Amino acid sequence: MVKTQKGFIFYMIFFALILITIKTNLSWAIGTYPHIGSYTDYYKINSWSEKQINRSLMRIIDNLDYGVNVLEGKKGAVIASPGTAVDPISGIRQNYRYHWVRDAAIVMHSLITVYRTSTEPFTRKLVAKHIRDYITFSKENQAVKSPYGFGEPKFNLNGTLFDEPWGRPQNDGPALRALTLMQWIDLLLSEGHNEEARNIFLNVVLPDLKYTAVNINDNSIDVWEEVMGQHFFVKIIQSAALNRGTVMTRYFQQTSDISKLQNAATSVNAELSQFFSTEKNYIESTKLNWGDRLHNKSQNLDVAVILGVLYADIGSDLSFEQSSNLDSWTLATAEKLRSSFEAIYPINKAGLPGVLIGRYPEDHYFGGNPWPIATLSLAELYYKTIEKLELSGQLNANEQNIGFFNHLLDLAKEPPIKIGEILNRHDSKFINIKNTLFMAADAIVYRVRYHMGTDDDLYEQLDKYTGYLTALPHLTWSHAAFINTLLKRKNISEKYFNKSQNISICIGALSEPK
Repeated sequence: MVKTQKGFIFYMIFFALILITIKTNLSWAIGTYPHIGSYTDYYKINSWSEKQINRSLMRIIDNLDYGVNVLEGKKGAVIASPGTAVDPISGIRQNYRYHWVRDAAIVMHSLITVYRTSTEPFTRKLVAKHIRDYITFSKENQAVKSPYGFGEPKFNLNGTLFDEPWGRPQNDGPALRALTLMQWIDLLLSEGHNEEARNIFLNVVLPDLKYTAVNINDNSIDVWEEVMGQHFFVKIIQSAALNRGTVMTRYFQQTSDISKLQNAATSVNAELSQFFSTEKNYIESTKLNWGDRLHNKSQNLDVAVILGVLYADIGSDLSFEQSSNLDSWTLATAEKLRSSFEAIYPINKAGLPGVLIGRYPEDHYFGGNPWPIATLSLAELYYKTIEKLELSGQLNANEQNIGFFNHLLDLAKEPPIKIGEILNRHDSKFINIKNTLFMAADAIVYRVRYHMGTDDDLYEQLDKYTGYLTALPHLTWSHAAFINTLLKRKNISEKYFNKSQNISICIGALSEPK
């Protein structure tokens, strides 16, 4: 008995020393969140962001090639993931080897951003080839006969209709595709490719816009393919597409369609505020037709709201009052998401900088874990908020955004602001909020990077207990999200903090695109 006790005491002391050593090393390695100084300098985000952008770009290209060369898909198909995985909750093997209209548009948006940013000729040529292949494939998708028309959510990689039971229609897809391709058209026009731009608009974009205008009042399946109803994500994407589509329709002199698109845009713009919940003080994700799904999403709080705001980038399409109101409600929603997931996920209590967030608090898919897509969207929103503050030159504290900004002031060890208080760009609190936003965003970016593992890859999810990669491997959307966030960071760093980032977006040794 005495020997047993001595042995037990010895091992307790031994493990205690190990824990102290680990804690000491962690403190040295990561500091104490959040007062770590400059995350940019400490974690050398500048030095690895270039590498990560290029690796994520390579992964996207590899996935596109895998869909064609291994799975015998058509060029232009955007595979969501080259792998499969078994959901431990349902026991169902999830297969993402398909072309989702929504996912593909989001991925192509990232490639267009790469094309706009890169100065390396080979990279631009290769990316442009994939974008043009995608446009051809999209036109073929539009010609496929389906009872749901352009609301068909996904296709087989060979371009044929996926005709098994699924959540239909998904009316964000055509609007997202139109938004993405209008960005490409703007680039083509700037480069003098007027005829190509016109053909894409008339043959692919305008049909998407017409479908969107006719179906703005229809119920749709949400972005996570779970709930039928009226969704903020769908509405804000439709709003952006119709607003910009009206302008482009006028540019290409399609006079018979202008008023239809304009009227639809005005109607959708007015609907956005219906999702603002004064009772909950955040933007609710869905209205109508909840049925028996209510118990699964009782809070109606969803990161899809943030994703919609980022993808739509709708500020210039609304009146100043509408835009300012949307910004405040978006920040309120972001703060609620951050605080909710900070409390829900055990991994967020590990003492690491930043925070991991998921889709919605009640999520059970694959165990209901953090998603890199969701987490990186929060970082991108933080960077974008810096831009909005700089452009306006002041901060107006109101009932919606005050919690968001006071959280940042708390991180900066500053006293809170009050509702009705106005800060201008020279106020110390304004400056501290801006600086803390940048550091907090960097901490979130670092946090995702920390959990990526040695191969610098991104899966669909991160385990909420361990932080390990889980669910579908090599998710194309996840890599697109990293590119979007890091390029937004580059833009903000150079524009508002005078920190030059000489990021070279350059694909390595690949065969010359034909």
